Formats: sequence, structure tokens, C-alpha cells
Amino acid sequence: MRLRRPLNYNESYASQSGDESDSDKESNASQSSNESESTLEPLRKKLRFSTEEGPQIELKPITILVGDKDQEFYIHEKLLSSTSAFFAKVLKDDWKEGHDRIVKLPDVEPSVFRIWMKWLYTGRLFVKNEQDDDEDKTDEEHTHLYACYALGDFLQDLDFKDATIDAFIENMVECNEYFMALADHIYGHSKKGSRHRELAVDCFVRLWDREDWTELVIEDQDDAFQPPQFLCDVLIQIGPALDKGVEEKSIPELFDLKDTCKYHDHGSDKPCYKTKPAFLF
Repeated sequence: MRLRRPLNYNESYASQSGDESDSDKESNASQSSNESESTLEPLRKKLRFSTEEGPQIELKPITILVGDKDQEFYIHEKLLSSTSAFFAKVLKDDWKEGHDRIVKLPDVEPSVFRIWMKWLYTGRLFVKNEQDDDEDKTDEEHTHLYACYALGDFLQDLDFKDATIDAFIENMVECNEYFMALADHIYGHSKKGSRHRELAVDCFVRLWDREDWTELVIEDQDDAFQPPQFLCDVLIQIGPALDKGVEEKSIPELFDLKDTCKYHDHGSDKPCYKTKPAFLF
């Protein structure tokens, strides 16, 4: 797994902050408090609903056989069809799967499907690994996120893909490292015009160390070659700025965790997954 820390990351910040005077600390604390008070609260999910609403949990769950060993999962039909266009289609009565109430997914990894299933019931991504070694933790999470994004595309679950994009961003901010293989995974499982692709382009243009750009043409690097359409999109973004130069940014400067809808595909006519209840109906 190849990651990079941006060159313009301020390594001296921690040592500088330790030299603040007491008055500086009090001033900063006061400023932080004022900023916190003026910050608008995020949208809250609706809490109370009619007794006639909600998922139809009385119905017998659908049996889903996952992987080459047919590991069994059981999920309520209404929940499946309301979030996944794939399941909404195959569970129709005129399809064999809809009649038998059994769906086989032999090419899907059970551990990844389990993450998606937990997402359906909780609205959260359980992708972090609690291993002792920090590098192993990061690599494992990246592997999960790449696989989740591909599964979301296969199941046609747009909310799950948007949430995975947010998880990519959160991970980069937390670890202060960017994904060098991000474009390859996103472009392979998204369509032209997707805002997810904008994330890959912004990361490359704004975050990648300029020395790493030369690795795009090194054939013996597994994640060196990038999708042709990605390179075209990069040129479209940097072309108009060539005269003035393209400004490099740090990860905290590039990403605003309060506005991650910038890279979502739900559009302006549909609500973000973050405003929906965990159960969709």
C-alpha cells in the first residue's frame, strides 16, 4: 500500500505550539470558544415518525449466499430494495431470486458484504482494524474502503458510495497521508461526471508531491499507471492555471469535513445519507 505525506505539511507546528505563552494560550482558547459558539449545528436526523411508517420487519428476511462457500446473510427485503438498485431489481416477483427469496453473490467477499450489511442497519462504516501496528491498521482500512467502494458500485448503492468517499477523506485528514491508488479505484467504479472523480483529481493536483508525478509513467510500479480519463480530467483542471501555477495544499487546507457533500453524487435534488435515518423506507 503506497501512501504519501504532502511536502507542505507543517512538521514544526507541534513544537511551535508548545512554545506559546500563557496569554497566547488564553487568547487562542477564547477565540476557539467563540468560533465554536458561532458554528452552526449539523443537520439532525428526524427522530419521531408515525406508527404506520418504518421498515417492514414482520416480513421474512431475504437469504443472501455470499462468496464461493455460500456464507448466509439475512436482511429484510424492504431495507435491501430501498437502498440498493441491484436488489430492488432482482427481488421482483418475476425474477427467480424474488420468487425463491434467495440471492447468490459468489464473487463478493463475505467480510466486505458484512461491512455493507452493518451499514444498512446502523448507517456507519465498520472498516477500522484494531491491530497494534499503526501501519497495518491503515493498510487494512484502505483495503476495506477500496473493496467497499467497488461493492457499492456493484450493488448500485449510491449512499454507501458517498459514505465511503467520506471515509476516504476522514482517513486522509486523520493520518495526514493521501492515497496514491485512489484514482484507479474510483475511476474503475464510477461514471463520467461523478463527483467522486473530482476527489481523485483534487488529491492529485493539490496534494501529490510533484516528484511523484514522474511515477505515472514507470511501468514496474503497480499503482503508477493511472486511468486515461483521470489524466484527461487532470489536464482539464490544471490547463487554465498553467500561467499562474497550480497551488499545492496541505490535507487540512483542502478538506472541510463539514462540507464533504462537495464530493457526493446524490445531487441537489436528493438528501444526503447523513440526514437520513439508519433504516431507509
